Amino acid sequence: MLIKIIKYIFFLVVLYFFIYNPPFAFLPKSPKTLLAFAFIPLIIKNDFNIYLVKFKELFLILTTVVVYCFIRDFIFGNFDVFLSNLTLYLDLYYLPILMLYFFYKYSIKKDLLEDVVTIGLIACFFTVLAIISTSTGDYFRYELLQSNEFTELVSFRNFGLAEALTFTYSITQGFVFCILLFYSKKYKYLLYLSPLFLVAIMFNARAGFTPVIVGLIIYLLFNFNLKFIMKTLVFSFILLLIVTNISFQEDQMKTIEWGLDFFTQVNDLISGSSVAENNTFDALFGYMLVLPTTELEWIFGTGDFIFARNYGVNSDVGYVLQLYYGGIVFISLLFLIVFWMLKTIQKSKNYDKSAYLLSYVLIITTLIVNVKGNIFSTNGYLRLCILLIMYFYCEQKKKEKTLNNING
Repeated sequence: MLIKIIKYIFFLVVLYFFIYNPPFAFLPKSPKTLLAFAFIPLIIKNDFNIYLVKFKELFLILTTVVVYCFIRDFIFGNFDVFLSNLTLYLDLYYLPILMLYFFYKYSIKKDLLEDVVTIGLIACFFTVLAIISTSTGDYFRYELLQSNEFTELVSFRNFGLAEALTFTYSITQGFVFCILLFYSKKYKYLLYLSPLFLVAIMFNARAGFTPVIVGLIIYLLFNFNLKFIMKTLVFSFILLLIVTNISFQEDQMKTIEWGLDFFTQVNDLISGSSVAENNTFDALFGYMLVLPTTELEWIFGTGDFIFARNYGVNSDVGYVLQLYYGGIVFISLLFLIVFWMLKTIQKSKNYDKSAYLLSYVLIITTLIVNVKGNIFSTNGYLRLCILLIMYFYCEQKKKEKTLNNING
């Protein structure tokens, strides 16, 4: 039994590195990259290869995307995007399959969603620790993790041990909150901790409210549970009162005000007003809405990736970045990944109703947050997204096999 527990702890650590991939300053490469290299020998094992073949369609889609980037960059004379997108093989194919393999081999729970929630709560713990202890937060930010000018610029909303704290970390936490929402009856003992995910979102990136809102809408439409909703609202309200009344440092108060301003900005967008200063939506749909100028550029793009560029045109909008770089053709190829998700979900729709609905939360969230940034890139949220869709598919196949054996 002790050996099983040790193996399970090993799996949880690996799963944490897979999802959150903290960029430790003392490591030469990111944890997920080191994992990939460490377990390359698994490729020669037949039981691992079964998964590689099972999801070969995704591999072919990723190959199409990468080949297009190579051709586009070859014409433009700069291979930055091509080299960056090579990591899609790692993030969206090899590593999710590796996690699936480890899950079936080492997890005691035999429930990947519960394992993801466990890891999500651990990530929340690191965030809360960094919030309540300024010295710990500074240690995480400046000593333990890699730091640069950007981390210094956003130090007021950069709390935790994960990559992309100001973007996909919060989206991931928002989705894990949705897991607790959709499985409220199953994970009753964890419900009281669910507001911690909202804290992690508010102190890092408001984009994390997207899966929360999408999840709530879908949940209310298909699986209404008034008791759970009232509990969550009450605990969230109490937590909000505590957070807003504790004597925080000036930077932390700035973070709270910034996080709550998200709802003001959403109201401005819906009402058509722009009362809030520095409205994010005004920026995204204003000066960051940079479009190609010729028909050829609309179709094939300019070959120029304009994210965070400090000269000329610049944009953070994912759709703009993809359109400007590779045109409608490139966006269409990226959407093949979404099409694969939909197709795989349909194959596993009889596995579990909640899992089926959660899959749509993932897809809708992906399409929405691509406005805020280039979501079709190396990031923990998309890695988790692919992993869970693969998991639901495998569980459906196991269910079908069991039923066939019983009926046979």
